[in-house]
Amino acid sequence: MKENGRKINEIVPEVAEETKERVTDAYIELMLARGEDTTHTADFLRKHESECGERIARLESVSSQVDAFLNHVEEKFAGKDSAEHRRIKEALSLMLKLHINQGDRVANGMPFVAHPLAVAERVLDTYTGADASFVVVAALLHDSIEDQSRLLALEAKLARSEKYDVSEKSIERDGALTSLGHFFGMRSMTLVSILTSPKILETNIPQERKNEIYTRYVSSIFKNDLDEHAAAVIKWADLQENAFIGDLYERFLSEEADGNEEEAHRVLNFYHSMREKYKPVLEMVREFFENVDEEHPLYQQRDDAITNITDVLENQYNLV
Repeated sequence: MKENGRKINEIVPEVAEETKERVTDAYIELMLARGEDTTHTADFLRKHESECGERIARLESVSSQVDAFLNHVEEKFAGKDSAEHRRIKEALSLMLKLHINQGDRVANGMPFVAHPLAVAERVLDTYTGADASFVVVAALLHDSIEDQSRLLALEAKLARSEKYDVSEKSIERDGALTSLGHFFGMRSMTLVSILTSPKILETNIPQERKNEIYTRYVSSIFKNDLDEHAAAVIKWADLQENAFIGDLYERFLSEEADGNEEEAHRVLNFYHSMREKYKPVLEMVREFFENVDEEHPLYQQRDDAITNITDVLENQYNLV
C-alpha cells in the first residue's frame, strides 16, 4: 500500500533503533508473504536469526493465529490482491513491529501481539459495514498510540521527509495519529484516536481515580458521545479479550497449593486490579446492551453479550 508515494515499510525500520530491526522485519515479511517470492529474505534470515531469538520466538508463537487471520481477511475481501487486504496486511505488519518487544500478558501468558490480533479477528468476524477494512485496521492498531512511543519516531521521519515544521513535543500522540492518517486514512485514524485512553491515565494519580476515569472514558464510547458506532465494536472486542479473565483466580489457588508464594501473590494482585478496573465497566456495558438500538452494529451481539457479561460478573469477579 502506498500513501503520498511512499511505502510504510520504507520508514518503519527506523522506528526502533534499539532492536535488531532488519531481522525482525525479515521474519515478519516471511510470516505475511502468502506465496510471494521471499528467497532473498529467507537467505538473510538464516544468517542472522540467532541475533533476534526472543522476538522470533514471540512471532512464532502467534504464526498460526496470523495465518488464520489472513485467510479470514482474504475470504472477506475477495482475495489477497484487494485494496482492503493490502491495507490490513500493512497494518498487521506495523502492529507486529510496534508491539513485538512488549512482554507476555499476565492473564494468559501469550505475547502482547496476540491481543490486538485477537481483537481484530473479533471485529473482522462481526463488523459488516462498508468501511470494514478501515475498522479492522483500527482494531489492529488500537493500542499503538498509548503503548508504543516508537510510532512517534515514524511520525518524525515522515515529517522530515515532507518538510513539515514539527517540533519534538508536537509529535507526541497527535503526531503519531497523523502518521496513521497518512498511511491508513482518516477513518482509521479517527477510530484509533477515540480508542486511545486519556493522557491522565499515564500520570501518578491514585489507581481508584484512574479506574473512575477509565469507566467514564469507556462509557463515552458505548453511549456514542462521539457519534461513532464502530469504535464501540472495537472496544467491545477489546473488553472481551481484557476483562474476561477466565481462570485467573483458579491459577492463584493452584500456585498457592503448589507452594509458589511469589507467583501466587502476583496473580492474586493482578486478579484484584482487574476486578477493580473492569467490574464497573462491564456493569455499564451490560446496561448498554440491554438498551442498544436495533440499528447499532452491536445489536446482533446483544443477547450473547448480556449472558456473557453476567456470567463473568457472577463467576469470575465475585470469587473473593
